[in-house]
Amino acid sequence: MLAPLFGLSVVLALGASAWIDSLYQAERGILTFPAKVRASAYRMPLLVAGFWLIAACLAGEGILLQDLLKRLPLAYFLLMTIVTDFEQHLIFDKMQLPFAVLALVFMCLSGQIGNYLLAAVAGGMAFLLLALLTRGAIGGGDIKLMFVLGLWLGMEKLLQIVAGGFILGGLVAGVMLLSGRWKRDEHFAYSPYFSVIALILLLV
Repeated sequence: MLAPLFGLSVVLALGASAWIDSLYQAERGILTFPAKVRASAYRMPLLVAGFWLIAACLAGEGILLQDLLKRLPLAYFLLMTIVTDFEQHLIFDKMQLPFAVLALVFMCLSGQIGNYLLAAVAGGMAFLLLALLTRGAIGGGDIKLMFVLGLWLGMEKLLQIVAGGFILGGLVAGVMLLSGRWKRDEHFAYSPYFSVIALILLLV
C-alpha cells in the first residue's frame, strides 16, 4: 500500500512543481525574486513527503470517499502555497481561484453554506484589516488565503488555523531573529504556517 502511495505522491509533486514553474514564467513581473525562478532544493522533497504523508494518513483512517475527495485537493493547494510563499513570498491568484471555485462546490454539497460563507468573509475582512494596520506585513495573498480556507473549512477550523498559524509563525520568527537569520525590517512569510496548521487539521 505504501509503495503505490509513494508513486502517486511523486506524480502529484511533479504536477504541482510544473504548475508552479509555469506560474513563475507567466507572472514573472510580480515575483519578489525574479532572478531566482528555479525550484529550490527543498521543493520536491517537501511536496513528495507532504503528499505521501497526507495520503498515507488518510488511507489509514478509512474515511469516506467524499471526504477523501475534499481533503486531497485542499492538501494539494496548501502544499503549493507553502512552496511559492517560501520561494517567492507570493501566493498566486491563478492558483487560489480554481481552488476557491472547487470549495464553493463542496460548500454547496455540505449544506452549511452560511457557516462557510461567513468564515470566508470574516477571515478575508479580518486579514484585510491586519494588512492595513501592519502596513504590508500581511499581504494580499494572505487575505485571499483566509477567504479560500474559510470556504473550505468553516468558521471553527479557520479560527484554529489563524491562532495556530500566528503562534507557530511567531515561534519560528523568534528563533530566526535570535539566530540572526531574519531581521525585523525584512519580510516574513506567515502563510506557510497557516497552511501547516490547516494540513494538520486535515489529518485529525
